[in-house]
Amino acid sequence: MKRMRAWRKVAALAATAIAALWMSAGPARAVVTAEQIDAAIERGVESLLASQNAEGGWGDYGTAAMGNLFSHGYDVCGLMGLAYGGVPASDERLQKALKLVLEAEVDRNYVYAVRVIALSRLYPRLRREQQELVKQRLMKDVEWIFKAQDDEGDWNYYGTGKGELSNTQMALLALYEGSKVLKELPTDVWKKALDRYLKTQKPDGGWNYGSRSSVHVNKPTYGSMTAAGVASLFIIRDKLYRGTGCPCRGGKSPRKGLEVDAAIQRGTEWLKNNFAVDANPGRGGWNAFWSFSCERVGLASGIKYFGTHNWYAEMAEYLVSHQNPDGSWGHPSSTALAIAFLVKGRAPILLNKLQFDGQWNNHPRDAANLADYVGKQKEQAIQWQVINLDVPVDEWHDAPILYITAETPIELTDEQKARLRQFTDTGGTLLVEASCGNRQIVLWWDLMCKEIWPEWELKVVGQGHPLWEADSRMRGRLPTLFGLSDGVRTFMFYSKTDISCAWNTQAVARGQMLFDLGGNLFMYSTDKGKLRARLAARPGGTGPKYAAQTPAAGERRALAVARIKHGGEWYLADNYHPWQVLAEDLQARAGLTLKAAEPVAPGGDVGADVALLHLAGRAGSRLDPEGCAWLRGQLGAGRFLLAEATLGDGRFDEAFRAVATAAGLALKPLPKDRPLLTGQLGKAAGYDVTSVAYTYHLQAERVGQPAPLLYGIYDGSRLVGVYSPFDILFSQTGCKAYGNRGYAPEDARAIATNIALLISVRE
Repeated sequence: MKRMRAWRKVAALAATAIAALWMSAGPARAVVTAEQIDAAIERGVESLLASQNAEGGWGDYGTAAMGNLFSHGYDVCGLMGLAYGGVPASDERLQKALKLVLEAEVDRNYVYAVRVIALSRLYPRLRREQQELVKQRLMKDVEWIFKAQDDEGDWNYYGTGKGELSNTQMALLALYEGSKVLKELPTDVWKKALDRYLKTQKPDGGWNYGSRSSVHVNKPTYGSMTAAGVASLFIIRDKLYRGTGCPCRGGKSPRKGLEVDAAIQRGTEWLKNNFAVDANPGRGGWNAFWSFSCERVGLASGIKYFGTHNWYAEMAEYLVSHQNPDGSWGHPSSTALAIAFLVKGRAPILLNKLQFDGQWNNHPRDAANLADYVGKQKEQAIQWQVINLDVPVDEWHDAPILYITAETPIELTDEQKARLRQFTDTGGTLLVEASCGNRQIVLWWDLMCKEIWPEWELKVVGQGHPLWEADSRMRGRLPTLFGLSDGVRTFMFYSKTDISCAWNTQAVARGQMLFDLGGNLFMYSTDKGKLRARLAARPGGTGPKYAAQTPAAGERRALAVARIKHGGEWYLADNYHPWQVLAEDLQARAGLTLKAAEPVAPGGDVGADVALLHLAGRAGSRLDPEGCAWLRGQLGAGRFLLAEATLGDGRFDEAFRAVATAAGLALKPLPKDRPLLTGQLGKAAGYDVTSVAYTYHLQAERVGQPAPLLYGIYDGSRLVGVYSPFDILFSQTGCKAYGNRGYAPEDARAIATNIALLISVRE
């Protein structure tokens, strides 16, 4: 009883938030949209191409007369901008720039570094013969950079003499990017650089230029050097301390306090306390370099916020709003850095890792390494992110998966439990791990499942589950996972043994199956869909496709819907509140009030205000002869029936056709000129749904058939309902279920809207 009282409180908190979340049709939009960012990137690339000279480059940086000539400085920056901007490798203009840069004689650390970054970025897209040329160039450049490090771990502009941190951070970034193509470098280069950064970190946690000259030693810290310093420490950490926290011992991770972690924490705190969008804190100028360096920290750490600032959203908005009319951000180096920032930061997020008070990060590079692996498999950049339980649930949906790994129980408040439930009830997928197989966590999470999701029972994810074939065909000794399924999808996967050490240590050879599991979870949770770019709107509502169409109710401005209870899993998808989601949209867009009445069993009394009956299920439609007669009587009394196969399940399709026959009803395909499809509903106005899209598992079947497959349900010559063998109500929520045979979210919402509006004009 105590547990059920606690659940009712959690359920009430979750339910009050769901309607507001779905009304927004996804996360609250940022000031700048993903579409605006894409347009800015395209304009930036075009500006570089427009300013390309006859030789294929952009010239030198600086002048010999002033003594600061960086030969081919702008050439390498321009190529880097084209590389990040996604210009096809076959493009003649890129090929011309590539040839120039490959053959260029350079003599400055910065130019070597940027060339390595640009070539490493281009390498996977080139033909094999060009890859060999690029690899030869990279080997020479990396060797130059490696040898140019001084005894104290620094680099300078020329490759000889005492260095400073500006050149050092750029050299380290180049070595890191180059190592993605070439073999690993000796660890001495990283150890010397680490010692230098630890010695030069200021008491406030930041860094300055870092020169050993008396002119610079006592200068205050500033933004771009602090961000570059933290980013460099992340690189060094990955190279020197890969796999820290593993292997497990006695159900616990060996915890070793690393000096580099403390330095990273102090530097990150400085950035949180001093972050600014429009200026390089403490320095002024070099704003493009400041944003580029901030992004390196944000992506390496997974953090979304510096303090209260959503670093990517705010900096992207600033860059987009300050782009020049010609598409540039000034000279080629600033333009290239801006393009790189926008491109890298918009990469989609595979999973959010939950941060909480306790041991949440004992395997600190698990999510980062898994995202990197999946990205390589999909040949696209994919990121990860850290969130906490107190941010709005719409931000949890930045990624399809919320990853929880713990070695200490989480003290969850009722509100936080409600957010976990709200996340799964709005389409999110949980991946939970008892880190190192910690028995305390196993017992705690078993209890949480019973409290937060009492309707469903934890069960082993069997070999026949589609998870194991959602992407890679996993065979042999599969990982033991438990799952919670609501009959529509498995919304939580739970490992009582450790799976993250393989990710954390990048043990791909020995842990191939666990890496494949990560990719399969992605494909399962998105129904083989694509990850959304950062800041892109989440599917839901009628979206931009129907933005120019304005629905309006007829004379009837309110109606009620009652679902028919039967033995064929009629209740599936209740936890996604599909009718509530649709009702909020109908009220806001069409002025029609839709109320959900109590479900009714065949033979039961139906409320006088009920105009619409809903018959749905997966396993079948179990109406006996008396139930079929009752159904026909309700339709004869003037009510309208919407029947649909939940997830497009063929078992329901077969069963419902038998019910229709037994009830004396006829099913006839609706031609595309019928009002229900054209949206011309007389005194009401709907959407034109004569051309629609489908979910992944229905696309191949519907090739060349853009019109929806809807059947009119007829009692004699009178239209008394609509039947869809494909899913409508669940699909219109925007949630994904693997194997769903339904309509795309915006089309499903438009079809459901038309059905409701059709009833609003019926006598």
